[in-house]
Amino acid sequence: MDRKHIDILKLLLNKHSKDLDFNEIHTETFRGKVLNDFGMMLSVFETTLSADDEAKYFDLSLNEFLHENPITVNLSQSLVKKRKHWLTDERKEKAGWINEQNPLASYRTRYLEYLRKIGRAEKVVEEVAESSLSILEKIEDPLVHHPFQKKGLVVGSVQSGKTGNFNAVINSSIDLGYRLIIVLSGGMEDLRRQTQERIQKEVEGREIKQGVWNGVGNIAKFGGQHIKREQIIIPTSLDKDFNLGLTDADFALDKINVLVCKKNSSILKNILIWLKRFATKEVIDNIPLLIIDDEADNASLNNLGHKGKEEATKINLQIRCILSLFSKSSYIGYTATPFANILQDRNSKPENNYKIIDRGEEYNFSPIGNLFPEDFIELLSPPSNYVGPKNFFETKISDIKKIPSLITVINDWYNEFPYRVRKDDPDIPYTKTVEELSAEYGSEMLARKEIRLDSRAATKYDNFPKDLPESLKDAVKCFIISCAVRLKRKPNMKDSVLFQKHNSMLIHISRFTFWQNKTTELLNGYFDKLKKALNNEPVNSTVYNDLRRVWNKYYIESIEQGIVKDYLPEGYTDEFMTPVDFDGVLNHLIAAVNGIEIVCANSESKFTLDYSNEPKQYIVVGGNRLSRGFTLEGLTVNYFVRDTNYADSLLQMGRWFGYRPGYLDCCKLFTTVDTIESFDFSTGVIEDIEAQFSKMSSKDRTPAEFAIKVMNDPDVIKITRPSILKNAQTIRWSYSDKLDQTTKFQIDKNRIESAWSNFVNYFGEKKYMDFGKAENPTIKYFETDVEEICKILSMPNAFVNPNHYDPLIAFIKDVSKENGLLNKWSVGIKISGRGDKISSDILGFPIEPAIRNVKENKYDDVRIKNTFIASGDSSNIITAGSDFAFALTEEQKLTAEQKFRDEKEGKSTYPEKIYRNSLDKTRGVLIIYPIDIKTLVKNNDLSDYFHSKEINENTPPFLGFAVGIPDLGDDFEKEYFVQKGFLDEHGNIIKDFVVDESSEDPEDSGTDDAQFDDEYTELVHE
Repeated sequence: MDRKHIDILKLLLNKHSKDLDFNEIHTETFRGKVLNDFGMMLSVFETTLSADDEAKYFDLSLNEFLHENPITVNLSQSLVKKRKHWLTDERKEKAGWINEQNPLASYRTRYLEYLRKIGRAEKVVEEVAESSLSILEKIEDPLVHHPFQKKGLVVGSVQSGKTGNFNAVINSSIDLGYRLIIVLSGGMEDLRRQTQERIQKEVEGREIKQGVWNGVGNIAKFGGQHIKREQIIIPTSLDKDFNLGLTDADFALDKINVLVCKKNSSILKNILIWLKRFATKEVIDNIPLLIIDDEADNASLNNLGHKGKEEATKINLQIRCILSLFSKSSYIGYTATPFANILQDRNSKPENNYKIIDRGEEYNFSPIGNLFPEDFIELLSPPSNYVGPKNFFETKISDIKKIPSLITVINDWYNEFPYRVRKDDPDIPYTKTVEELSAEYGSEMLARKEIRLDSRAATKYDNFPKDLPESLKDAVKCFIISCAVRLKRKPNMKDSVLFQKHNSMLIHISRFTFWQNKTTELLNGYFDKLKKALNNEPVNSTVYNDLRRVWNKYYIESIEQGIVKDYLPEGYTDEFMTPVDFDGVLNHLIAAVNGIEIVCANSESKFTLDYSNEPKQYIVVGGNRLSRGFTLEGLTVNYFVRDTNYADSLLQMGRWFGYRPGYLDCCKLFTTVDTIESFDFSTGVIEDIEAQFSKMSSKDRTPAEFAIKVMNDPDVIKITRPSILKNAQTIRWSYSDKLDQTTKFQIDKNRIESAWSNFVNYFGEKKYMDFGKAENPTIKYFETDVEEICKILSMPNAFVNPNHYDPLIAFIKDVSKENGLLNKWSVGIKISGRGDKISSDILGFPIEPAIRNVKENKYDDVRIKNTFIASGDSSNIITAGSDFAFALTEEQKLTAEQKFRDEKEGKSTYPEKIYRNSLDKTRGVLIIYPIDIKTLVKNNDLSDYFHSKEINENTPPFLGFAVGIPDLGDDFEKEYFVQKGFLDEHGNIIKDFVVDESSEDPEDSGTDDAQFDDEYTELVHE
């Protein structure tokens, strides 16, 4: 099929589908309009198609369009200090990104067009463009005349497309003037080769043979007789990592060089020697260096950093030495599991040099201090068609539907892949559990002692497995069926850019290579018999009937009944995923089974997975070679019973995360209850860190200035390796006994109006009670439950951080579900302020908004940061501590006040805490404070600015939230790791490093509705 016809049809589909719903797009009327326009466009080019061909083109184009168009992508979030923007339009024009005569004459624009051509949705391409620009803005302009050293970290989900992002950064950095780019691509050659291949295709784009160009070279050709753009040199190749012999080839520092290297001490030593031996300081000083460190939490970090600045692991030290050689250098780490990066050491520069002796010659290097991302952390958001941990496992913040058919819990694996064996007979797995023995002996300590006496940990020398578990045999049959289903669907998808021609199955059973090899041997024997039976027996035989059993058990709901479509993200559809029954795939089973190859990919295996040419169908028994970074193409079935002690390693082993157009319903994960529990916790840790990043992204600080907490639960799984945790100290924290307020608002007309409109529509339906004097109440309130309070806290808002309450929502859900606490809520609206009255026609009662002023020395915050900080006599939005008394009975209120007067010797200014902590543990409080905008608009110094934002006296008020949680006790605190430098002598986080919207403007003062006594108001909530 002609790809140009498909692209034209997708443009027409986009034009005609605006403001139509899903059902209207599937009508004959809509089809007729699109094909009519398509026919007219073809006639211009004197081309015609038959009715059948037109229908095929239309169906394929529609399916691609529906798959791509509804995809939503949130912009990346940054934890960085505000600084002068250097990527101006003038600088972009100089880089070649603004070029009307030839818009593809730059590495960046060529690459983005390439992404479009290979089927990336336009919204995804736009996000790659935006996030890569955001990252580049945070390093430094390589053309400046002063030295610089920048270090940052980019965090993206496992298998979500981080390589696509860093290839955008690489392409763009070449245009901007970086002359040496070193890509550190993990510790395994498989991953280095895969990265090398991607960069050759997506950055270099050379002619690979006469008239045939690789990847981006098909979009625009650089160098020689083509576009006058300097072509990059990639001295490394698919077969060769960096070595000193390469320097005799086409490799000189006066060219643009991109090296793709393993994180291997010998390789990095070669680079250091080469730079010292062949490059003078004058040459190096004029070469801006960019290091892209993929899987930056693996091998790069200093496992000895806790011992002080003079101690270092070799690879970490060598990376720091490379950076030290260049006066202009930028280091960007990429990872999906940033736990270790956050907790790594922040040591200063060591006094001792690093020495290398090669061929009798000594080379000295003076490394930089550390690789901590002190300048920025960028959090990438995957598109809505990404299937990741949150689609499989428990989430407490993200409201994501879990696809029920994806996971199958297995319990027959342990006898073949045991964690412990009997001491008296190591051929027998030890199956007793701590729980069973604790019940028997009445003590967990005695139970663990019994286990140690009777058993030992399994080792690589133990003779396992002896046979294949039935669940693994079923998983293999599922893979055969999934290959057959995809063969059945192939005719309708093979011409689409979304078509994935490969099929893979991954088996993770143990870290022991002997066990992996033995499993592969047993699998080959089993599979040969299965393959022979399918090829020689009739369709009503035992083997075919057994496959039908497997279909009915694992696939009838997901593929035949199509229930997976019901769990796709809202607005996203996959019309390539057509329902199929078992009889429909019957004729494809032989072709499927005959194309499958079983391989073992571990440190002993010489086999290399090759997805470069013809379609492949691999069953891969995996070792460490497949634990990080490497992409298994068309991965559908996963068998995962391998144990791991660390959350970051566990998440990295989740190779099944990613994108599955046309075959998500074929995907299966066979795993254990314990693994699911560990993934649930690890997913929660990721969510928690994302929420912290989101909250911090609204601050004008760098990562070096924040105490980032990493949640810990060693009873489930450890966070990361112990050597890194020695840099950290544990603290305990929760929302118990906290007041959480939103005090910063984005000056954005659309967000303000959206928040108000949703507020009016939702709260206008409620029945209210009054608090205060009968004739003049100050608060209107109602009672509600957990589900509704979480919904209210998630409503559209104008907070600087729109996701401010995500961590609190997770906490509320957790303590409500597990402990029956905070399951009742009192929600109030403060209606008595000093702002102009809002008509009772809106909610059924008048509202007088609170007034919050802006201090003169904060005007620049408004203009530069486009942010309003609610200020008055304090940095609070609550106008009186007694506001929180509305949730109490009169008796509770009077008792709380009397107790306070007794303790404070007659003081009568009551802080909100006395009312909040008089609440029952089952109850929380939310007060919504409308904040007047008219007063701000009338401010002579700010009036022009607000009007420039189309905000005037008729703009509705800001809506501030104040959430009060009573003292729930210490039992609800969670354990976190925090770097030791952020804790005081008592083990508490130093307030300067607290993420707290209210604590940044302590000097604010001015007039307001009420005098508020800061002395008794506890605002710090992290």
